[in-house]
Amino acid sequence: MKNLLHTSLFTILLYGLVCLFAYPQFVISAETTHNQKINQENKASFDLTSVNASTNLVKKLAHEKSSQLADSFIKSRQHYNNDIDLNHTTTSDPLNYQRAVFKQNFSAVLSHFESKVFFALAEFRMNVEMASAVFFENTNFRWANFQSGLNLSLSRFKE
Repeated sequence: MKNLLHTSLFTILLYGLVCLFAYPQFVISAETTHNQKINQENKASFDLTSVNASTNLVKKLAHEKSSQLADSFIKSRQHYNNDIDLNHTTTSDPLNYQRAVFKQNFSAVLSHFESKVFFALAEFRMNVEMASAVFFENTNFRWANFQSGLNLSLSRFKE
């Protein structure tokens, strides 16, 4: 009976010492984890802000580039259209005059159509470039969050 009492007291004392030394370590670990989580959230919000800023920049640059390309294309077509001059055709030859008018009108319609198609393709290219940039930015952002979460989980597991 005496041995049982000594064993019980020793067990309670040992349990008390473990709790006394382990509890502060547990509190410190919990505070550290909480601080790491706050830092991670702050970093995530900063990363999201930078993703939005870079997305807007890509959008703006792609739109400017597509507008410049479309403008240069339209100017080159207008230059070609100006080469067809109705003043050089004689009005004495009505068939030749009608051919020149038709050619000029057809060329104008064609250049308008081509410029619309070209601008639509440029816009499509801009949207694809922007979408791919956003996709890769988001993928990198998610991968960074996954890695930081994995590192946090591993550090908790090691403790």
